[in-house]
Formats: sequence, structure tokens, C-alpha cells
Amino acid sequence: MLSTHYATPQILAVLPLSNQSTDIDAPGYIRQEFIKHLSHRGYQIQDTARTDEILKSKFGVNEGGQLNSTTPQKLCKGLGVDAVVYGEIEDFKYLNVGFYTNKSVAATFKMINGNGEQLWEDQRKASRKQVALSMDDAKRKLAAGLVDKIVGKMLKVPLYEEVQRVVRVAVSTLPRAK
Repeated sequence: MLSTHYATPQILAVLPLSNQSTDIDAPGYIRQEFIKHLSHRGYQIQDTARTDEILKSKFGVNEGGQLNSTTPQKLCKGLGVDAVVYGEIEDFKYLNVGFYTNKSVAATFKMINGNGEQLWEDQRKASRKQVALSMDDAKRKLAAGLVDKIVGKMLKVPLYEEVQRVVRVAVSTLPRAK
């Protein structure tokens, strides 16, 4: 939801995402995709390496779950940005038991400016469920699913379609930067 007082920040930092899922790679991957989509909408985003270094050196923060130890106002000032984007991964799973597969990604994002005003928030979920109707179909789905999961991890694009849907739709609720 967009605030009625929304003003496009000149530069913003996308903070490390907090992770409620069991996938340790999910926060970095979704953050990277979020930044890519936000950039395509014209937003100026501080380099993540710079953001992460400042978070670590000035705030002692290494991961998204530690961000509640400070305020958005202090983060904006310390990072030298107009706004920060927080994110939380609520679900990031790929369940494949042959007869049933479920790919699911859910995340919430919010943008807060240097005055502590929430400018925007969006929560999205994307899932794809399949049920096999025969033993042969179940075997094919199990084998294909295992290959899909392994290749996704190797190429660092797990749950690609679901992540793209979550991030693309969330970012599309923001106005284009001017």
C-alpha cells in the first residue's frame, strides 16, 4: 500500500532481508531480484556491498533479523540515503513427494524514509501446486522436480518463477521514479 504522503526517494538502500524460511540462500537471492526490478523502475539504489559494509561497521548488523536493533531514521542517516527498504521472507519452499509438489514463496517489503514515515508496504505470495494422477506421472514429476531443484541451486536461481512473480508484482505497486 502506497502512503498518501509518498515522495520518491532520491536514493535508497535495500537492506538485508529477514528470513523466516529454512532456506539460508533465500534472503540474498530475493534481495538481488528486488533490487533488479526496482532499478528497472528508475530507482537509484545504493550498492549492496556499501550498504552491508556500513551496516556491519556502524550498526553491528550482518543479517536482516538484526535490523530491529536500530531505527529507520538512524539507518537512513548512517547509510546516507533518503529511505530504506526492509523485507521479510515468510515462505521459501519446494516440496516434492512424487504425487504432490508445492513451490511457494511469500515475502513482505516496506519502504521507510529518513523521518520514520512508512512510504510503502506490500505483501506477496506465489505458489504452484501439482498433483500426479498416476504412478508414472508421479515418478516423472519426482525426477523432474529433483533436477529442477538441483539446477536451481547450482545456478543460484531457486524457485525462479515464484520469486519473479512475488518481486515483480510487489515492485509494480510502486510508482516509477522520476
